[in-house]
Amino acid sequence: MRHTLGFFSLNRRVTRYNRRMKSAVVRLLVVYAIAMSINYVWEMAQMPLYQDMRFNELHSYFLCLQASFGDANITITIFVVGLLLFRNWSWPAKLNIPKFAYLTITGGGIAILIELLAMKIGRWTYTSLMPLLPSVGVGLIPLLQLMILPYVSYILSLRTQAFHEK
Repeated sequence: MRHTLGFFSLNRRVTRYNRRMKSAVVRLLVVYAIAMSINYVWEMAQMPLYQDMRFNELHSYFLCLQASFGDANITITIFVVGLLLFRNWSWPAKLNIPKFAYLTITGGGIAILIELLAMKIGRWTYTSLMPLLPSVGVGLIPLLQLMILPYVSYILSLRTQAFHEK
């Protein structure tokens, strides 16, 4: 009889664990989908700031889509590391100095590294319309993108049903 009760107890724990894992995956997918969407809009809006990016060329739309996948991957990574640091799914909701510093330094640092590397290998070049960060020479708009949009993605995702289910 004890063995049977132990099995049911283990089964309930496994079921609870599976439910929590499913909830975590759904939450991460929601953050990813929102990040992908808003980054695509941002990428499209900044097309005139890059050489050879034209609204009348399908190739430009695909490049923006590809960049949006990368931006969403970065956003998810920043979110998950923040989740581990701040130990709360809703960590971006109450932005304090450590969380703000984490978001801006991480997003900004990643943006600077990406922009410097991409320009060095010739992946893209800016037009004269791109405002540059003094002394570093990277575009201010892509820098702001990774400093602002991850936070916006998290805040929008916190408003979805996925973050309110138990």
